Amino acid sequence: MTIVIIMTIILDMRTKSSCILHAVGALGIGALLYFLFRPHTLFLSWLTVQSPFWQLQFPGDTIVRYFLPDALWSYSLTWFLFRVHLPTGRKTVLLSALSFVFGCFWETLQYTGYVPGTGDMLDCVAYGVGAVTALCIYIYLTRRRSL
Repeated sequence: MTIVIIMTIILDMRTKSSCILHAVGALGIGALLYFLFRPHTLFLSWLTVQSPFWQLQFPGDTIVRYFLPDALWSYSLTWFLFRVHLPTGRKTVLLSALSFVFGCFWETLQYTGYVPGTGDMLDCVAYGVGAVTALCIYIYLTRRRSL
């Protein structure tokens, strides 16, 4: 989640359009992590280029390969929902929970075989971490009246 903290510091959160930049940035970083570290995924099946990092092993590579992209994508979805609705009060928690529930629903579809994938419960934890991180940053920034 260091990437998320760095994005928060770099992006000037004084305009409403920066919510979109936050969401697109997290989405782009998640896609880049998939490209760099995850071979043979449905998401990248159309690419013929191979990443030199697919065989690389390093401490924490399981987190970077499998859970960080999911957390970033949940974070991104939450920020998109925040931008569309510009919530206050309980609505922020509801939209964050909606992002988490969508991720868990997606994992359930994978687990039951309706969608290709593994259906890992730890991915649901990653979705929760991403949604809660977005919620905490949004609340912090709105309290500072930056948005």
